[in-house]
Amino acid sequence: MDQYNVPSNLQLIRHVQSVLIDEGLLRPEQGRGVFVIACPNQEETDRIEALEEIRDAIRRLRRAEALLESSAA
Repeated sequence: MDQYNVPSNLQLIRHVQSVLIDEGLLRPEQGRGVFVIACPNQEETDRIEALEEIRDAIRRLRRAEALLESSAA
């Protein structure tokens, strides 16, 4: 943060950390800290990939919907 003059935002950092823990990419250890999981288990990897595919499908559907609406007008 000092190198790039980015202000510290502890609330944002805690939120991102929480999301990464929920995604299985970080592992908190009581009294020691939070650690990066070098290789998430296959179930987590599959779940993350499935979520990304769903997000892509939603984006494509929204684009198609917008095209249909513009052609109907």
